[in-house]
Amino acid sequence: MRDYAGCVIRRLLLATWLLLGCGSRTALDVSSQPFDAGPARVDAGRRDRVDGGVFVPSPPTRLAAGTYHTCAVVSGGRVRCWGHNDGGQLGVPLDDRHEPLDPTDVPGIDDAVEVAAGRESSCARHASGEVSCWGRLGPGVEVSGPTRVRGITTAVELTSGSAHRCARLRDATVVCWGLNERGQLGDGTTTRRDVPAPVASLAGVEEISAGWDHSCARTTDTVYCWGHNGEGQLGVGSFAPHHTPMPVSLAVDVVEIAAGWSHTCARTGEGEVYCWGRRWGVESESRPDEVHRLLPERVASLARVVEVDAGGAHTCTRDAEGVVACWGRDDYGQLGTGAGSLDTTRPEPRPVSALGRTEELVAGWVHNCARERSGRVLCWGSWGRHRGGPSDATPRVVAGL
Repeated sequence: MRDYAGCVIRRLLLATWLLLGCGSRTALDVSSQPFDAGPARVDAGRRDRVDGGVFVPSPPTRLAAGTYHTCAVVSGGRVRCWGHNDGGQLGVPLDDRHEPLDPTDVPGIDDAVEVAAGRESSCARHASGEVSCWGRLGPGVEVSGPTRVRGITTAVELTSGSAHRCARLRDATVVCWGLNERGQLGDGTTTRRDVPAPVASLAGVEEISAGWDHSCARTTDTVYCWGHNGEGQLGVGSFAPHHTPMPVSLAVDVVEIAAGWSHTCARTGEGEVYCWGRRWGVESESRPDEVHRLLPERVASLARVVEVDAGGAHTCTRDAEGVVACWGRDDYGQLGTGAGSLDTTRPEPRPVSALGRTEELVAGWVHNCARERSGRVLCWGSWGRHRGGPSDATPRVVAGL
């Protein structure tokens, strides 16, 4: 009788919960989940799971930060983008270009393995080795949805600068296309290319990275850079531009490169970081040698770094413990050091507040995003969340991924 009565009571309690607590955080404590979930729902075309009646999006697997927008590869090879859409870079109809949208699916992509974001455009690398791009690809060239790039069928890596893009191919060569007024395509000219063209005299490439209007590549034992060099971002000992790849003087074992707006950084196998180009936070008109580094210089306070990325006028790293640190300009809160940090410049790396242990990091023009090991994605700085409003000087969770 006691068992029967207990069963009745449990059923009454369950019925009460279903009637009254259905949108609350009772049965499944989502505060301990990777995402800030809302009422149960399943979007058309989504492959996310529903646990206990609560919508739990599948964690993204790859991130890419552009100027004022961000994209992610999510479950099933789909791509979701958010932020500003002034050039159609979110992949949604151009009628919505002026709206800072929440993460939304880019139509027609379900096999992406990598995404790259530029100034007003985005690209995805398909599992087949093909590449699709959308947005404002150049002056007068706007593509409202993903369009395959002609001539690329064996891409294994993708990167995007301001208005140029490069792909590393299966044979370890590199092709680039887009604007080329600064020689950022590396083909020896300043001619714009709408069809990918090979980078001159470059082979055995293991990694590529595109900055604002310069590009870099890493081979087994050498780093090469080409394009604009007005701030010393090519690392060749002068301010002279180069329209073909030039070797960077680095006597260390480099395993990662990151090209930003006016600077470039490299990570060694020992977890050290070297940077060259503009030194943000060291302003001196009388001592230009203090403002620029024409050759690589180690960032002394960093150790055990496992990832580095260069943004507009700032740089961020992630160490072996998952801690993110940033330095450089902080006019939009891109250093993530709190609400009182705006309009400052910090020459030394400082940890980003309110972040858990991370496993991926990307730097945009004036914002950054990181994926925590829990699966959450957080962004800070001016990441399109507040159009015309304040920036986020501390990381905020991106809902809807």
